Amino acid sequence: FRGLSSKTVSSKFKSPPDQGRHQLLGIAHLAGTVIFGGAQSLVTDASLPYFRVEEQWLEICMEADIPILGICLGAQLVARQLGARISDMDNGVDEFGYFEIKPTENAGEFLERPLRVGMSHCQTFDIPSDAVHLATSDLCPNQAFRYDKNVYGFQFHAEQIPAGFQLWQEKHGPGRWGKPTVQPLEVQNKYMTECDDAQEQWFYAFLSGFLPPFERSSMDADRRRIS
Repeated sequence: FRGLSSKTVSSKFKSPPDQGRHQLLGIAHLAGTVIFGGAQSLVTDASLPYFRVEEQWLEICMEADIPILGICLGAQLVARQLGARISDMDNGVDEFGYFEIKPTENAGEFLERPLRVGMSHCQTFDIPSDAVHLATSDLCPNQAFRYDKNVYGFQFHAEQIPAGFQLWQEKHGPGRWGKPTVQPLEVQNKYMTECDDAQEQWFYAFLSGFLPPFERSSMDADRRRIS
């Protein structure tokens, strides 16, 4: 993942909910926390035990005012933590490929013009109460939100590099190719080549504002740890 290398990303918090907050007193040094996506579903698998662990982690980070970024399923977890509904996309939409997101009227500097980004999802979140709706797309109205000043949810995958998306094509493409809202492989590859530089530039610019200030050259270094 761009800007979020294996040296940068850590998942130390694996304790069950009943062990309490005393195990998390060392979180003040965190630059931020990122909740990534996955193949699980908050619609059909909502009772999975580790969802409760991640929800507890989100609650603690919110209380400590630690910047939070949820991506895809991670954004849905953040939205649900804030009381929003998670649901299947209307009419069985499966958004897999590189699609254009557009700024809402409240997006401001978050997104100043349309941007084509990677996507792989068939479920979505409602915008939480008191959150700012930041981005939309033709197939999925709710693509990004901000809650308070430093809690973000992205339904899209600006963090994913081409090599990673190609792995998704191999793993998740069979069974999806041919669906009306799934881009054919050749179209995905075309956009992957044409749009990745702009996607990368946008995501690094976002990270520069999302995380506490530090040198751009350290973005992939182990100077500040993101959980």
